[in-house]
Amino acid sequence: MAMTVTTCDQSPSCILKNPEYRGDTLLFTGADTWAQNTILARLLINNTIAAAITGTGVWTVAGATDAGRTLQAGAYVATAGTLSSGVGTWTMVAPDGQHEDFTSTAADDDLEFPNLGITITVTDPGSETDFVTADVVTATVAAQSGTPLVCYDIDGTNGAQVPVAILPYASVQTGGGSVACSALIGGVVRQDKLVIDADGDATNVSDHVMDLLANAGFTALPNTDVSVLDNGAS
Repeated sequence: MAMTVTTCDQSPSCILKNPEYRGDTLLFTGADTWAQNTILARLLINNTIAAAITGTGVWTVAGATDAGRTLQAGAYVATAGTLSSGVGTWTMVAPDGQHEDFTSTAADDDLEFPNLGITITVTDPGSETDFVTADVVTATVAAQSGTPLVCYDIDGTNGAQVPVAILPYASVQTGGGSVACSALIGGVVRQDKLVIDADGDATNVSDHVMDLLANAGFTALPNTDVSVLDNGAS
């Protein structure tokens, strides 16, 4: 009869050995609690993307990053080609000069540029005038001041999808803003005690996440914390 022997460690910390720390900054968007052992990422680009129309079209437009992408800082400029009743091909030019086309099928289509990683959401404000040839929609993307730490998000954007640190203690904030912290930036840690904020536990700390943590300087070890012997019974 097989027996599984594991480390019986009741400490709330994920740290096993060789911890490394660095003073850093956490960015809270509002009142929130981040649990001890929360995996952190660095927000490189501000998630608030201002968008505006130049021309005849009268809609409400907003820029958004596609899931898992990090945008470039600067202006993403979409220009309408020959349109008929607001429908036709747009060309988006990124800050580095890359470009991509999108052909709408309705006057109220969102403008989607997946290769560049950005979507312009178009909504009817109630008094719209269709886009016409040569209309321009500009989405202005800003670098995040101070490049603070945020909660890691598997489907995050603008850096939030790349883990770089772990919060070694809980942080409770009553409002949004920047908070000084001492972040764990390396060492040997337990996979089962890590926390992805969206889940509240280690449910989705997969091998892929562990590989990303390894790139950041962590060794994440799979372990099961038991206080009762497993005699193999099922």
